[in-house]
Amino acid sequence: MKNNMRFNVYMTETQKKIIQIYTQEELKLFNTLNDRLRYQLRTNHIGFLEIAKKLRLYGEAIEHSLSVRNLGEDIPEVFEPVQDDITFLSENALQIMDTAIVDSNISPRMKRNMGVQLFRYYAGEARAYDAAGNLRSPTTMLENADITTKRHVQLHRKTMILDYNKDYDATLVKIPYLSKSLAVKSNLKKLRWNILILHQLPHETVSSATKWCIDLKDSDEDYILKYLDNPRPRSVLNSKDYRKVSF
Repeated sequence: MKNNMRFNVYMTETQKKIIQIYTQEELKLFNTLNDRLRYQLRTNHIGFLEIAKKLRLYGEAIEHSLSVRNLGEDIPEVFEPVQDDITFLSENALQIMDTAIVDSNISPRMKRNMGVQLFRYYAGEARAYDAAGNLRSPTTMLENADITTKRHVQLHRKTMILDYNKDYDATLVKIPYLSKSLAVKSNLKKLRWNILILHQLPHETVSSATKWCIDLKDSDEDYILKYLDNPRPRSVLNSKDYRKVSF
């Protein structure tokens, strides 16, 4: 993570409620995908190695919630550029592709970004395990989140419209989840960032009085998997599940 910039943001009560709904949607999607991929890694690490070479295919499947198994002869348009990748998928690979079929109301672009980033993480673990041969290789699994540790929405810069007003030195930020733009007192167009995190102030006990803010991050990732609004309790950090598990 290279840069981290924070700006206060005013939101109406209606906007707050809407974002809280999408926060829960994003949390639910994260945990669902994480559970599915963790299970597949324990039982089918070979499938990760195959799909890792066809990552665009996984991205299309998760963005559009389409089953690669049941495409038949009528290939959807979104799959046409990766049609050749579909032809020779093994059963191991198809099991991984099945993890991508999940309904969610979050931005399709962010659904894709989250899913691909989670896949990349576990594909890296699969490569490490495969390189170890027959040895039992300790593998780090990502812990599921809860509404305390993960209470935000993440959006990529490409999912929004920025309109800078020079007279007020403010940027209107149009995000997919709200009908009206959010106003931020700065020229966000000139700043270097790719991820916007919208939430109430992190590392605090949340109440209706907790201020809302926008964090801008210049990240190498299109979705930041390990960003936490509050640290995990020490009891969780010391648990066997959070540290290392073996196949």
